[in-house]
Amino acid sequence: DINECTMPSKCSGFGQYCFNVLGSFQCKCKTGYVSDNGTCEVLANKNKFSGFMSINLRGITQTQMAEKLADKSSEEYKTTSEGMKKSILDKIGKNNVVVIDDIVTNQSNRTKRSTDQNSLKVLYTIYGDAIKQADLENMLKKGCSADCCKFNGLCVAPASLQLNVQDMCKEIICDSMTTNCTAEEKGFRCNCKPGFDHSPQYGLFTCKDIDECNTIQPCGSIPCTNTFGGYKCLCESGHVFKNESKSCVDVCAGHRCQNGDCIKLEESYQCRCHDYWTDKYCDKKLEEEESFRTAAIVIGVVLGILCLLLIVVIVYIIRKYKKPSYNGNNLIESAKLERSIKVDDSNIGMSSTKS
Repeated sequence: DINECTMPSKCSGFGQYCFNVLGSFQCKCKTGYVSDNGTCEVLANKNKFSGFMSINLRGITQTQMAEKLADKSSEEYKTTSEGMKKSILDKIGKNNVVVIDDIVTNQSNRTKRSTDQNSLKVLYTIYGDAIKQADLENMLKKGCSADCCKFNGLCVAPASLQLNVQDMCKEIICDSMTTNCTAEEKGFRCNCKPGFDHSPQYGLFTCKDIDECNTIQPCGSIPCTNTFGGYKCLCESGHVFKNESKSCVDVCAGHRCQNGDCIKLEESYQCRCHDYWTDKYCDKKLEEEESFRTAAIVIGVVLGILCLLLIVVIVYIIRKYKKPSYNGNNLIESAKLERSIKVDDSNIGMSSTKS
């Protein structure tokens, strides 16, 4: 198999890309574009509406037509699809884009027992150029009778001509890395994120990275390196760039560690908290440890007082019940004292007699 997509002339139309298949190739539309009569229409600034038409087929001819429409590759399916698309555009204006998504028959869904077995549903999508839902529905119903709206010669139930507005931002058309999708009354818009800008070579749905180092020189005299969507001013480890002064400063300068020490990291710092302090900036006391510490102090004081009282009681008891000890020397001294007392008493008696 030859890869025809390697040839530069293949699928070079607006919004197209080449898709290789076995023995051939296909021209498909890029994201953000929709196929319309062999070309790719850009979806920017367009609203998306989805709807269906309910058609009742009657008679043998219509029944046979419904059976053929069940085959998506049949000529009847292609003819009917193109005819319905043209009928819708005739009513809403050719500046819009219409896509016939599917034609569904009861036969294709195997519901032949249905009382409405010859019914037909045409599922379609309209990409409107700055148009509102109510206005679009009124355009589709223009010229209809109470029970029939003619589209491609078929009778469509007017009540089925209701549209649903689709959020284009949910279809991930805008590049999520470089843009933000914004839904607007006139459709949707891919707005560039900070650090990115629109560039023709990137199209409407992707933005180009800005090289700030070569454009606005944000780092002053400090070395600068460009990053995806931004830039980085290169400071030594333990230092950070301050835009106000265009200089590198110590990460611990002006740190917020209230009850701890500042520990340098590569581009930030960390607080190492003192005892009984916690949290990011060491500004929260550890309540459990503080309570335990207080309780330990109280218990220690109480135990100390109890011990002191116990010692006093023991000393008192010892002194109160301690018996005097008598040894040989004490007995001799006691006898001498007793004899001395008796001599003094006899002398006193003699003195009394003489007088």
